[in-house]
Amino acid sequence: MNNAFEPQRYRAAVRRALIAWLALLVLLGLSAFGARFHLGVGNLLLSLGIASGKVAIVGWIFMGLRERRPLLRVVAAVGLFALLVLCTLSLADLWVRQDDAARWQQPQILSAPKLHARSLKPVHAPRQHRPMINSKVDLIVARPEGPHFPPGNLGIAP
Repeated sequence: MNNAFEPQRYRAAVRRALIAWLALLVLLGLSAFGARFHLGVGNLLLSLGIASGKVAIVGWIFMGLRERRPLLRVVAAVGLFALLVLCTLSLADLWVRQDDAARWQQPQILSAPKLHARSLKPVHAPRQHRPMINSKVDLIVARPEGPHFPPGNLGIAP
């Protein structure tokens, strides 16, 4: 194997990488420009086409599929096909679902918390402990309620 520096191959590789980079920048600009228009389903098709072009450029140039054996190209194509099948099945699931409207409820008016006259801090009711019977050990367990006590923080009451 010849490891000598070959200027022609180096220039060709740099030129290929620069052209691929410029093509990716153009596709990035197209996707940003296309997002400004409301084309309905056309936006989806445009973005999927641009993404496919980006995948092709990255795979062909940067991953080196251009110079690899045909078997490796087939493996990459099978991976893309499997991804296409998964996306198609996900979309099929969305298409067959019923679009039932969610129930709507009139917004409730909430009252402001009562403030203590001197400190202007909210006045909270004292914590309440609710006894809970644990059937496995037949002990009464006191569980503090409130947002400051995470689940699993249990204490055993006498």
